[in-house]
Amino acid sequence: MITIRKCHPNDQKVARNLIVKILHEEFPKETQDLPTNDLDDFSSSYGKLGEAFFVAATEDGTIVGTVGVKQEDERTAFLRRLYVDQRYRRRKIGSQLLQRAVEFCREVG
Repeated sequence: MITIRKCHPNDQKVARNLIVKILHEEFPKETQDLPTNDLDDFSSSYGKLGEAFFVAATEDGTIVGTVGVKQEDERTAFLRRLYVDQRYRRRKIGSQLLQRAVEFCREVG
């Protein structure tokens, strides 16, 4: 079973490593042009009012997916960092992450 929850401080390193691994393996040419400085400190990058970072975790706590919500203005938010570990794809984890991100946006207006 997969749980979608807010990213905890002790999840940050694992979540960052998952994202960077996927970028390097699946988007090697684009990786050079994609900044990852938002992954250095999730709480300052996604910690403002109207922002959040979520992870998908297995029962044993293994992080297998991520999504971030970044507020642009009062009515607009960006979905960022939607990634799912290749070994866990085709299980609707990406859809669950997306659904949670949209729910969060509704919750905060």
